[in-house]
Amino acid sequence: MSIDQLPQTSGPALLHGNAVPVLMADAEAISGLFSGRFVTFNSSGTAEICGSADQTISGWVESGTVASTSSTIVSGYINNCSLIFCLPVTGAALAQTHVGALYDLTVSNGIQYVNLAASTHDLITVVGGLFGTSAALSYALVQMNPVKLYNT
Repeated sequence: MSIDQLPQTSGPALLHGNAVPVLMADAEAISGLFSGRFVTFNSSGTAEICGSADQTISGWVESGTVASTSSTIVSGYINNCSLIFCLPVTGAALAQTHVGALYDLTVSNGIQYVNLAASTHDLITVVGGLFGTSAALSYALVQMNPVKLYNT
């Protein structure tokens, strides 16, 4: 299987149009096709990209970029723990032993990754993926951990 064959997102929510608008925090950039786009809510109630310090997860944002000076509503916010998302990995090459385990997210150079070397906050579960010989050649299929969902 090649990276072109991996789904960016899949599942019934996309087929039934359950993506809704969400207010994103100032200066949040939703990266390109092969980046994760998981978000959490900050203390102001606006969504921001999940990073290594975040202890909760809220959903996935399909696209959009927010100016540095004001919050903006972006479309395509999905909050469904049954969906599977595709993300690049860091920290190790993806292997069969990672499947079923909980991991953290991290952001580097504007790209959100599954951090296979960190499981402090356990935001996502690896359910499969493209098993590469290095992290750069691996992509993980993941689901949100429902225990870590942000409560509004």
